[in-house]
Amino acid sequence: MWTAWRHDIRRRVGQGGAVSARRGYPSDLTDAQWALIEPLLPEPNTDGRREKHPRREVVNAILYVVRSGCPWRYLPADLPPWQTVYWYFTRWEEAGVTEKLLATLRVKARVQQGRTSEPSAGIIDSQTVKGADTVGRDSRGYDAGKKTSDAELLSSSGR
Repeated sequence: MWTAWRHDIRRRVGQGGAVSARRGYPSDLTDAQWALIEPLLPEPNTDGRREKHPRREVVNAILYVVRSGCPWRYLPADLPPWQTVYWYFTRWEEAGVTEKLLATLRVKARVQQGRTSEPSAGIIDSQTVKGADTVGRDSRGYDAGKKTSDAELLSSSGR
């Protein structure tokens, strides 16, 4: 059953050991998940001031937006400000952190399941692809769902 709050996440140790007592959301990371993700994040910038919000809370806020589909400005008040969360999100996206994180976690999940780290095959699911006039009829595909070939699609559209 999906609940509005995660009751197993009540207290967080923040920057400098400060304890933040906020309710947990279903999208919040567990301690085990955070242990996997934390080392994959870029090191904090040591130039200038220290980070005001714990990175775990920033990641929890990003996951809240992704999971709920809400706009950035609709982040709950007990999470870091939306401007801060969005700033981290855009910097990490531009730096390729998200792709690196997903790739690393995918490899770990595959190995944990007893599979090879990289997939050995891929599946492409697509709609009918219209072939160019230079592609021969014998090499054009057939869409069983539509029960038509590319050539029939081209001729019926008047091209």
